[in-house]
Amino acid sequence: MTIPHVQLGFIEAADAALFALENNISSCYKIKMEKIVQDGIKNGLKFSKSMSYLKGPATRLKANFLNFKNGSGKSAPVYEEAISILEKTPNRWEKGTAYFDAGKSMPDKREEYLKKAREIFTDCNLVREINRVDEFVKKNQSL
Repeated sequence: MTIPHVQLGFIEAADAALFALENNISSCYKIKMEKIVQDGIKNGLKFSKSMSYLKGPATRLKANFLNFKNGSGKSAPVYEEAISILEKTPNRWEKGTAYFDAGKSMPDKREEYLKKAREIFTDCNLVREINRVDEFVKKNQSL
């Protein structure tokens, strides 16, 4: 398969399944949703060997899934890897999202990463994403 949007679709579908898991939207389908996420990660990383633009999003998804399953201890180095990969790509939305996700789950780097995410989203004029960052900051000011 060499159509970029189809390949990214694996990752986007897995992102949606993870969102459902995180929000208990589909608790009766938990095992199936986890399989969708795992397959999205596996396929994204596999395809990234020949299509490098998939590596950052797939690595960010892997970090999010590790954070969901195990907390920030295991996910922190994977978030760092995703950010490092995405810093070298032109996909600013994905880069901002990686900073936002990492900032939410890494208290020691929260302020730095949320600030970076907000800057990226502001540069891209992504109002909804800016609002997501601001809402998280407001909700977690005491953390």
